[in-house]
Order: sequence, then C-alpha cells, then structure tokens
Amino acid sequence: EDSTADVLLNGKDLLPDVARNVGVAVGVNTVVFTVIPQDAKETKTYTLKVFVGGADVSLKTVKIGNTPITFKNGEAVAPILPNGTTSATLYIEPTMPMKAAGVLGPDVEIVGDGITATKAAAAFTWNITGLISGDNSITITVKPGDPDAESADYNLTIPVALSNDKSLKTFKINGVAYPAGSTQILPIGTESVELDAEPTNPNATFEAEGGDALVPGINTLKITVTAEDGLDRKSTRLNS
Repeated sequence: EDSTADVLLNGKDLLPDVARNVGVAVGVNTVVFTVIPQDAKETKTYTLKVFVGGADVSLKTVKIGNTPITFKNGEAVAPILPNGTTSATLYIEPTMPMKAAGVLGPDVEIVGDGITATKAAAAFTWNITGLISGDNSITITVKPGDPDAESADYNLTIPVALSNDKSLKTFKINGVAYPAGSTQILPIGTESVELDAEPTNPNATFEAEGGDALVPGINTLKITVTAEDGLDRKSTRLNS
C-alpha cells in the first residue's frame, strides 16, 4: 500500500513492477512475502501456498502382496490367489503425496461388495478382508487434493481360485446318514427313498441317482459331486 515500503519475496528483494520467478515443485510450495515499512519499526509477513499438481489423481504404484498391478484404462486383474484366501494386503501409492494433517494431497477410498478395507500401520497399505472364491471386484477411488477437481476410479478384480475338492462328507437316505459304500437293508416293499448329500466343500454341487425306482434285491444309489471349479467330479455309491 505504501510505495516507500520494501518487499522481500522468500527473503530476496522484490522490485516494483519487476517480476521474479519462484521455483516450485510437485506438492505444496510456500511463498513468503515480507513487507518492511519505511520506518522499519514493524514488519509484516504474508504467506501464499502454491499447490502444484492438485488435480493429479494418477497412481504411482499398486501391489497386491508383493506383486505389482498395472491398470489399463482404469481396469486391472490381480494374479489368482490360492483357494481359501479370504484376505490380502493392498499397497496403493498415488503419484502425488498423500493427504495428511495440515497437508493438501489426494485421499484414497476402497469399496467392494462384501469387502472391508482397513488402513494398515505401514504407509500406503490396506488390509482387505471378505474375499471369496471366484472374482472379487473392488473400486479404488482417488480423491484429488484440489477439491474442485474430479476424482478417478480404478476397478480391480481379485480372483481367488475355485476349489477342486469333490469329496463327500455325508450320504443320506430319508434324512439319515449312512457310510458311503456300505449296504443298507430297507423295509420290504420300499419303492423309493429321498437321497440327500453334503459335499465336504460347501460350494461344491451334487446329483443323486437311483432312489426313485427301487426293486427287490440290490439297488445302487449314487451321489455325484462336482467340485466348485466345475472340472472335477466323483461318484459315491451305496447299496440298498
């Protein structure tokens, strides 16, 4: 306001009507103006924060466990995890420095049907739980440091291998469990029975045969279990 005052820009003289370039880097840069009045009795400081890259929502590094993941057009598929896997560690590092107390920067949100994502103590690390056999879909949303800029979604599929377990846990006739492969005597005149089964793996399926047209003598009842992966089948018989 007073043309007789001196102005310093980051500690260097700023001459009237003469521009001075200030070097900045990606992230938040602090620019300090110091105004010294003519009498030099009391100076005043003005601070300006310059945010470079505030709209950047790109990802620098994403890993599941120790395996890097590359997104193409916002889509990626992780390596297949072993059957029975219910949790995994996900490392997500945005290109820009993350948002922190008093620091502008992007924030990360992870959502998925039946999936819970919990921030771990390690930097850029989340613990993912709720994985099931088959494909698990999650969305990683990067919210930019600039609140006026748009967020970006990254869709990640985490496949868990399907089970090949085709074993049978329980073979039932009319609701009663019997040992598979055994011979059971049914009352004379029995023409049909209700067959039921329980595969060892709850995601396996089964088919029952032979219980609807019984005749006097030996009848073979059969339960065929198809593993969760749909590739393996096994038949188990019981004589009645």
